[in-house]
Amino acid sequence: MAEARELCAAAPARLAEWVAAGWVEALAADRTLLATAPSQAPSVAPPLHEEQRAAVEAIGAAASFAPFLLHGVTGSGKTEVYLHAMAQVLARDAHAQVLMLVPEINLTPQLQSRIAARFPHLPLAVLHSGLADQERSLQWLAAHRGEARIVLGTRMAVMASMPHLALIVVDEEHDTSYKQQEGLRYSARDLAVWRAKRLAIPVVLGSATPSMETWWRAEQGAYRKLVLRERAQAEAALPSVRLIDLNHERQRQRALFEGLSVPLLEAIDARLARGEQSLLFLNRRGYAPVLACDSCGWLSGCPRCSAYLVLHRPERRLRCHHCGLESPVPHHCPDCGNMDIAPLGRGTQRIEEALAARFPQARIARIDADSTRRKGSAQAMFDDVHAGEVDILVGTQMVAKGHDFQRVTLVASFTPTPPCSATISARPSICSPR
Repeated sequence: MAEARELCAAAPARLAEWVAAGWVEALAADRTLLATAPSQAPSVAPPLHEEQRAAVEAIGAAASFAPFLLHGVTGSGKTEVYLHAMAQVLARDAHAQVLMLVPEINLTPQLQSRIAARFPHLPLAVLHSGLADQERSLQWLAAHRGEARIVLGTRMAVMASMPHLALIVVDEEHDTSYKQQEGLRYSARDLAVWRAKRLAIPVVLGSATPSMETWWRAEQGAYRKLVLRERAQAEAALPSVRLIDLNHERQRQRALFEGLSVPLLEAIDARLARGEQSLLFLNRRGYAPVLACDSCGWLSGCPRCSAYLVLHRPERRLRCHHCGLESPVPHHCPDCGNMDIAPLGRGTQRIEEALAARFPQARIARIDADSTRRKGSAQAMFDDVHAGEVDILVGTQMVAKGHDFQRVTLVASFTPTPPCSATISARPSICSPR
């Protein structure tokens, strides 16, 4: 395989395709190269604090089925605990395999890079629905044959065939994305625990905000609780949170700019002046949640389900985010003929438009399911954010899970009613209820 790579950079991929098709046969010594990243020096693991070391030792000492709840505040270094526990398991057995689950596809690239840097000589397979069928098949075969020592993926990866599985890690175990709601319905987190019990291996469920059922099992003693109370970096401090009631802002005769309060706009201005980044989280994509007629009270309801048709202004379309129905934006009210129909509420598209008008000099990016339809577009946008090429990031839950934006010093979360329930994982923050 090494000689083939020297002749042509694309040779390993082509040979892997031919092996999968049965046209050629790979020798046992070469099969591991199918899922191995280019050789590089291992990254240096940062020193662990006392609570991290205790968690790693507890996981490493488990000789049979042992479910752990790793409960750590944001920034406490849960990922480092995962990586050190993985290193112990993989070092003990030359054939051992580790499965790590993450809730979102967009979290796999950064974890893949981190794992590959920590274990550069170990084959790594990635499994999620965003892969092409052929690529996903090759990754699954690498896991099934025992060639991939580490398998990283979303909920579908819990079904992967791994003959030497020795440890399962479920990151952000509370996330509802682990539940498959269509077709074959299952919870990948619960399947991970069940699979670990059958194989008599440890399973680690990590979260800063554990689910109620996991917390209850830990309180009852069914799961062993490992707590990380302090930040991994000694100088890191918990964020200050400020709740802004927009009703109170209106009573003070303070004008709102498309739902953006004066304190929030001033805070963004200050970050732009210092060259820092701001993140605005609104879990509602599209331009506006509904179109309405002031004359007769008509609302853009979906004729196929009980939801509303969401306005997507750039495409001039109404879309139901539940059943998928689409229709063009009407020129007048279908009930009374009134030409004055207007959008109610705000989605990420509308917030992006408002910020562009208020801060014309700022570099603004919107990350949601609409702006990342093309393959690789989400990762390209996240790379721009990490590289400092974005000043203001607007997004849905895609930007709120597991991303470490080093330059973000302001987070604003929009919630329907106070109190704000958002979990702030950055630095100084503002919660703005609509």
